[in-house]
Amino acid sequence: MFRRGVSVARRVVAPRLRGTHVWIQPQPLYTQWIKPRSAIRLTEPARRYTTHSSLYLRTHTDLPPQLSTMDAPYPVPGSDGFVTLSFYSFFSLQSIQTTRSHLQAQWEALGIVGRVYVSNEGINAQLSVPFAKIIDLREWLEHSTVFRGRISRFNWALEHSQAFKALHVRVRPLVAAGVEVGLDVLANEPEYVEPKDWGKELDTPDALVLDMRNTYEYRVGRFDNAVCPDVDTFREELDQVRTMCSTRPRDAPILMYCTGGIRCSVAGAVLRGDGLTNVKTLRGGVIAYGQHVRKTQETQESRFRGKNFTFDKRRGEVVTSEILAK
Repeated sequence: MFRRGVSVARRVVAPRLRGTHVWIQPQPLYTQWIKPRSAIRLTEPARRYTTHSSLYLRTHTDLPPQLSTMDAPYPVPGSDGFVTLSFYSFFSLQSIQTTRSHLQAQWEALGIVGRVYVSNEGINAQLSVPFAKIIDLREWLEHSTVFRGRISRFNWALEHSQAFKALHVRVRPLVAAGVEVGLDVLANEPEYVEPKDWGKELDTPDALVLDMRNTYEYRVGRFDNAVCPDVDTFREELDQVRTMCSTRPRDAPILMYCTGGIRCSVAGAVLRGDGLTNVKTLRGGVIAYGQHVRKTQETQESRFRGKNFTFDKRRGEVVTSEILAK
């Protein structure tokens, strides 16, 4: 089904889909997800892959014409052949237990390990994937009647290896916010700022820069002038941030960042729901900013100092060589 090609990024070899048509054929991996009548070749030209204007609040869409290019350029795998990635998406997810069981069994069959949370509000996943199975994972998602068109480009880690021992798919809130965060709240999304534009935002006069990670994450790496409440959980931090921002003018600039973006998507939506109108967040979090730094390090100085803490066997990813804490 695949032939091999060469991606533009550092000549990393990656599989590529054959032809210009999308095939949907029932195979053991997909048979419980695809309707029987869809087991035909799509003979019409592939329609444009359109999504909701938000990167994360997605509506149901057509299959993208080229699954093999959605996540390119592909990273260089670790010495063990694994790459590490993350993604999240907010949407109405029904039959949660059935979804959990399918993810556990079918992703495990692909050799994927990691940590996945599913709830009525969507999915939050941190995964280590065998490099040879990257396209298989994307194809599985886009052939799924549940996830098709709802998972944006993978957020590649800064360092790659098998960061998890096993795959654990659990039914639980996507983040432990301590308040009810339904899709109606999440619809109040903050404004997403691309990593290349983040430095300009940090120079905004009177901007409050909030680190929405935990204290120990903040200690080992952070943006200059960022504020991080001295607490250990996201629930406590969100409470303090809401109190802190309640005394500011409603249009005062607030900049938020976190590891991969999901905590800021949630916190930003909550603050917008509180009536604050100028809330912005770093798209893709420190992970995406670190990728940007590595691409532009010869021409642009990093505004982030130190390491990006990770809750896996890696324990952290180097963004800059500065050691802020141990």
